[in-house]
Amino acid sequence: MKLSELKKLIRTAIKEAEEETGGGNAEQELKNILKANYSTFIQKLGDNINDPKFRQAIKSIADKDPIQTTDISPKVTDLSPTQNEIDVDKSLKFPLTNATSAAVCLKGGAVSIAGKNIVTGGGGKFIIDGHHRWSQLYCMNPDASITAMDITNITDPIAGLKATQLGIAGDIGKVPTAKVEGQNLLKMGKDALVAYVIKTVTPEVLEEFKKAGKANDNNGVAEYVWKNVEQMQQNNQPVSGAPGRGIMPQTDDATKWTNDAPNVQAVKEAKRLQKLAGIINEDATSAPAPVNAPADVKALGKAQTSASTVTSKAKAINSIQEFPGAFENWFKTLGFQPGKISKSAVRAEVEKILTKLGYK
Repeated sequence: MKLSELKKLIRTAIKEAEEETGGGNAEQELKNILKANYSTFIQKLGDNINDPKFRQAIKSIADKDPIQTTDISPKVTDLSPTQNEIDVDKSLKFPLTNATSAAVCLKGGAVSIAGKNIVTGGGGKFIIDGHHRWSQLYCMNPDASITAMDITNITDPIAGLKATQLGIAGDIGKVPTAKVEGQNLLKMGKDALVAYVIKTVTPEVLEEFKKAGKANDNNGVAEYVWKNVEQMQQNNQPVSGAPGRGIMPQTDDATKWTNDAPNVQAVKEAKRLQKLAGIINEDATSAPAPVNAPADVKALGKAQTSASTVTSKAKAINSIQEFPGAFENWFKTLGFQPGKISKSAVRAEVEKILTKLGYK
């Protein structure tokens, strides 16, 4: 085979590898969607959720890598929000107008707001669903704990959001949305917050503050709540990449969402049946990586050498017609993404390797 012919085939394979997977099987499409940033993930999830095969793919992945949950009661001050908007009305209106709610919050301990657990992740490190219940208790009593169902085997906040959204979509067949209508508690200034509390708090709730020894009048309640809001704004800012309220998980109507929520951190790319010769060989051995090879390349070489499952499929790829598909399948298994490496750089490195291996 002439080098010019091989170059042409490589260019074609690279172009195909850079294109999005269209029309592939639903499970692979879902895995591709999981790689997207959160807002794009939500858009594509909504675009595909009406496809029965796609919903079945969610269930299939969840069966293979399910989330693990446990009930916990973390301190409200130990939790970080994963959304960047919290509606002041949805957080404070109820406890400032309902004496029973106010009394429960001010008493402290492990509090279950509205009789429901919030959803957290990473062993009680971040909130996935229930931000308004969390912020309500925080503003009323930052010394309290809140009851939660924790996804223990997901440590990345955005992965926790994606897993929960998949569970909801798999359960009810849609992606619910919401929006912040009042001022954002995470950015609200003192004057606006104090005015809001003074206007909202009822005489019955004021009595509960008096009983708890927290305030003697409406101004005192406002100052007390502001101190807690200020603490939240300083110490409990949203996690990196936190989205807005509109695309956050809404688990209330999805009573069985945990059954369809996969641990997206554990989702692995399916093994390709076809590999380029030399990646896995029938003897389960490979040449050692060069001494000066990057660490990731050395790690790959070590993994190949110690592989216990081998295949002879790669050796069977020996015609020029098979090369484009084999190269595409192999290239997709690497960590490169479109936009992160140029075609010219790939071509240059491939040519160097081919020359080194003696190809003309």
